[in-house]
Amino acid sequence: MRNKGLIVVVGLAFLLSVSISLAYSVPIAQDFHFHLGIAKLYAKGENALFNAEAFGPNQMPYPPLLHLVFVPFIWFGCVMEFGRVLQCFFYPLALFSCIYLVHKNSDGGNEALYCGLLLMSSTAFFDHSIQVIPQAIDMICYPLAVHFFLKEKMLSFMSTCLIMVYAHGLIALLLFTPFILHELITFQPTKTSFYVILTSFLSFPILTLSLTYLLPGLQYHLGGIQNAQEAAFLAHPLSFTIFYLGPAMLILSPFLIQLKNPSNLQKLAIYTILALTPMLFFWPDRFLTYVTMPLAILISTTNIENPRLKLFYIFILTGFAGANYLSNWYVLVNKAHHIVMGG
Repeated sequence: MRNKGLIVVVGLAFLLSVSISLAYSVPIAQDFHFHLGIAKLYAKGENALFNAEAFGPNQMPYPPLLHLVFVPFIWFGCVMEFGRVLQCFFYPLALFSCIYLVHKNSDGGNEALYCGLLLMSSTAFFDHSIQVIPQAIDMICYPLAVHFFLKEKMLSFMSTCLIMVYAHGLIALLLFTPFILHELITFQPTKTSFYVILTSFLSFPILTLSLTYLLPGLQYHLGGIQNAQEAAFLAHPLSFTIFYLGPAMLILSPFLIQLKNPSNLQKLAIYTILALTPMLFFWPDRFLTYVTMPLAILISTTNIENPRLKLFYIFILTGFAGANYLSNWYVLVNKAHHIVMGG
């Protein structure tokens, strides 16, 4: 029954994604077109990595991985179709990777299903995982990196982390920080320590590039507004947080006081929240997006022993997950995606 529930959750995410891709002739959200513009420079044979015109409002260069994936499809004239195909899979893949992580690293109860419903209840998670942009790659790869790390499949761990880093740079490095914290806190040199150091070394070119342009980028974010979500957060921080993060996340977060003797999975989720905290000052809407994953992991894996509390938990979870799914369907398929999608 649990497995059927997981299939239904991921299946609904796929159905929503396919509906959106069929409803529009191009991938949704302006950020796709920004990254497509960079990819077109590569397709012409130009080095967009150091082209100031390609930096965009971030005032920082973007790592090239996703852009280079677009290049062959630009040459063959079918990049929009390719983007729409990717759009069908990014959201369900991001949802599946989180569900898979919890399913393989928890007690084997309903934790994975709860995690999936929590993420479905969050507009923030949906917003950036549905888009064909580097953030979606982060949201697919981060849970897989945690899983490979916990299972000590270190080559897979390193590969997944490097995909994030070479697709998204500095923010992906924040998602890599929890693994460094874990090794520093445990302070027991092992095979995992070696691969964390090796991954750090292989990430050094992107880290150097990001730090070189960090100051102008941060100055922009302190003094400017990058997208519609950031503008909404600055105008109405409380109501936007409730809407964007999702009421279910906020209502169920107090259950975390019951968290005792955290597992390694839960520790990594806590370290991830700590590592993401600096984003609050520069990218508050992106912080809300990324924090959905560790928060959903923590809430879903925290045991609730009181039967009445558990019924309340399940009622809130299913209610808000269902409501948000229908809301996303209505808003996006009915061609009003600018209300919740800004880039």
